[in-house]
Amino acid sequence: TGFGGESGFDKFYTLKQWEAKGGPPLAGAGSPDAPKVLLWGDSHAGAVMPVLDDLGKEFGVTVYLAWQGGRPPIIGARGGPSRSSKRELERAEDERQVLDLLESTRFDAVLFVARWPIYVLGLPNGERRYLLTEPDDRSLSTRDKATRLFLERFPATIASLESRGTDVYVLNNTYDQPVSVPEALVQARRHGRDINDWALTLNEHRKRNADVTGLLERALKGSGASLLDPLPFFTDEKGVYLMAKNGEPLYSDQTHLSPFGARQLRPLLEPIFRKAAGQDRAD
Repeated sequence: TGFGGESGFDKFYTLKQWEAKGGPPLAGAGSPDAPKVLLWGDSHAGAVMPVLDDLGKEFGVTVYLAWQGGRPPIIGARGGPSRSSKRELERAEDERQVLDLLESTRFDAVLFVARWPIYVLGLPNGERRYLLTEPDDRSLSTRDKATRLFLERFPATIASLESRGTDVYVLNNTYDQPVSVPEALVQARRHGRDINDWALTLNEHRKRNADVTGLLERALKGSGASLLDPLPFFTDEKGVYLMAKNGEPLYSDQTHLSPFGARQLRPLLEPIFRKAAGQDRAD
């Protein structure tokens, strides 16, 4: 199926490998005859695949995965400038493959997952290399230009899907942690500390993410798309946005969810699968 089990997003093959492998990875039910959900995004989409595979198996829904590192799931926009004609051709081919899939396959739902801040605000250190640009653009973008492109092209992408009768869901940003979680967990255990002593509060993370959340809300306004908030599923009763839970790391590095972390999203994502399987009125 192309699903990588417990090993993380790096084991799910990417858009670049579709031609060699005969199409996108299929998880969950694994059958093209089952109800279908498309997961579309960058490497953060691959990171949440374990929970979608679980849900797909349980509800009899096949999950198609379209991901490529540093590729925003937005038609007609690029994550950073194209440094060469060859690079742009590769990006255009990735986009074409997804568009061809959407033309040939009816999806009950599409779930967008990406590290949204880097495409509209830049990296935390101020680097602009992933800010949205036009196809064939060879120069670094600016926040203003990236914002304009996002608010123009992402709503158009959503509208294109909705015109096909597809339900659309967008996962809001799962926050970057202050440090690499697995490495910090080793140090915490070595020194007899709780790794979450170093974690930020939910309120601190929300403040840092306010601009991105506002842009996502603006992009979805007027559509039928749902913006999903992952944050409560990583927050304890004290309001701490956790780095680990019950001794298990929630992240595989500083930014990507671990398989254990991805599975914390089950209550948030299960309704998508219930609806796709026709079980949303079961209760």
